[in-house]
Amino acid sequence: MNMQEILKEVFQKVLIIDDKKEEVENLIKYLEKESIKTVFLEPNNEESDEYFEKFNGYPGNLIFLDLYLDNNSGANINTHIGKIRMVLKSLMQSKNLSYGLILWSNHSEEVKILENKLLNDKDEYTLPLFIFSMNKMDYIQNPERIFESLCEELEKNIAASFYIKWSAIIERAKNKVLNDVFGLIDSYEYQDKNLEFLLFHMAKNHVGISDEDLRDYDRLQIDAFNAFSELLSYSLQVDNIQNCDLFKDLDQLSDSPIEKIKNISNDIYILEKAKRQLNEKKEINEIIKKLKKERKDIEVEFEKILSIFSEINAIMHFDLESHSIGKPGEIYLYKGINEKFISNKKNTDDLSLVIEMSPPCDYANKKGGNPKMVSGFLTKFSPNRLKQLNSMAIYTESYPIYIRDIPEVEKGIYLLAIDFRYINNITFNELQSDDFQYLFRVKDKLFADILQKMSSYTARLGLSIIR
Repeated sequence: MNMQEILKEVFQKVLIIDDKKEEVENLIKYLEKESIKTVFLEPNNEESDEYFEKFNGYPGNLIFLDLYLDNNSGANINTHIGKIRMVLKSLMQSKNLSYGLILWSNHSEEVKILENKLLNDKDEYTLPLFIFSMNKMDYIQNPERIFESLCEELEKNIAASFYIKWSAIIERAKNKVLNDVFGLIDSYEYQDKNLEFLLFHMAKNHVGISDEDLRDYDRLQIDAFNAFSELLSYSLQVDNIQNCDLFKDLDQLSDSPIEKIKNISNDIYILEKAKRQLNEKKEINEIIKKLKKERKDIEVEFEKILSIFSEINAIMHFDLESHSIGKPGEIYLYKGINEKFISNKKNTDDLSLVIEMSPPCDYANKKGGNPKMVSGFLTKFSPNRLKQLNSMAIYTESYPIYIRDIPEVEKGIYLLAIDFRYINNITFNELQSDDFQYLFRVKDKLFADILQKMSSYTARLGLSIIR
């Protein structure tokens, strides 16, 4: 499947915002001819507020937008950008949207101004994943060239290319999973009841809950969707997607900023040492000054990368929206003073935690008895703090992680440390006391890694013998 076909597959709904419908009528006709649902909005229309309200939620995953939305606003680009921001704020309140923006413009410098202005709005509405600029006049009479031009832009934009191809892969995988599972039932007459039975057992298996506890458990439907979503990951077919040249320069991509900082610091140390033995102190000072500036620039780059990595780690490893059901992997803030729950590696400002580490199979089969709580803490991340905690007894693999939207935890980059030396069984009643406050749950992959490393640590047996 070529890229133009993928584009038409992904962009099933297109929104066109323009103050001159006659200039985009041919494009609208062409898109509808290609079976792409097209919605036109005229922002200066008296009914525009009703339009915005009507289409809020899912206005389209590709938006064509005139940069000069209002001829009455003159040539001041900031006025037009202000209008665009108001339009996007009206349309893009949902965080579950993803879309690309095609600007009718032939002035790259004005597009750059818009991009910078939109970044100021990132907490107010969903921003476009990519922004391309095109000259509307090139497509008024030849709208069929639009996908050809989009393909050319995609060759230059890895992020947009990845988004579009990933969307196509997900859509195909979704259809495959639905057909595979629904196809197991060979009769429409019994399909509903049989599927309900099948989904019930998939959900029960996913959460690992026993039959006697089902009456008091109100999240079974959510677990059915989660179990179904797991099938999606096994159905992703990526081999038939064209290469989008994601990784052109592997050496540059693998060049870690922290390694650069170490190497530059080493060079500075060598030069400082050599300076005392050489006469060209002025020249060496200039080199050292230049290296220090380079190191400072890389340190700023490193902080940005660290912030992004910590956000991704939190998304990959923590379920911040789940509720406590006493399931393995749940993390609680420990507010008590009992020293058997407080690691001696914890600093004064760190937050004491416990994590439920009962084996999932014991939990599912009600063999685990009382919850097995392993102590730990959240500490502000730094390379030195990580070095301090380097030990087989302390688990720190999930660093760095970004914590936000948890009232008890100050927003920032953290290191989650779990101390395998502090393992305590408590009753379910104790877990419901004020000493333990549920925070979030670790996802299965992280839980499995913690459990494996805890097992490795606790199973280090030795034998004292005179040989």
